[in-house]
Amino acid sequence: MVKGKAMNKRADDGKFIDNGKTKYHKGYKVIYCPGHLHARNNGYVYEHILVMEKILGRHLNSEEVVHHIDGNKLNNSPDNLMVFPNNVEHMKHHWKTRRHRFKLEDGRLVTIDDLVVLSNTSYMTVYQRIMKLGWTADEVIANKRR
Repeated sequence: MVKGKAMNKRADDGKFIDNGKTKYHKGYKVIYCPGHLHARNNGYVYEHILVMEKILGRHLNSEEVVHHIDGNKLNNSPDNLMVFPNNVEHMKHHWKTRRHRFKLEDGRLVTIDDLVVLSNTSYMTVYQRIMKLGWTADEVIANKRR
């Protein structure tokens, strides 16, 4: 698929197991490609990025995000990958496909798109307030934490 140096799997303690298998980072396969535009400090690049770049015939820009259609981080086959222009669009895809609904105090169910409109804020702000900060849908609409 993509040429690179096969390395070792990381153990629970963060060290690599010398088993001659592929190297992994955060559940994704990585390939040794020092000097690549998207290489980490150790010279490794996520394999799904390399596969998508081969499909596109160019490097991904810094905003683009590669998505695994089946949700399997290890399935880097070209027909399982798609690219989003940025992480906001990627998150929208996840929220819409998972059909998140949020219940308001008055009993109404609203979607993430509804919350963006009702709160007059950006999609990413709504996402961060709910997912990262634990705000309720009503707090997002009121634009303040109780």
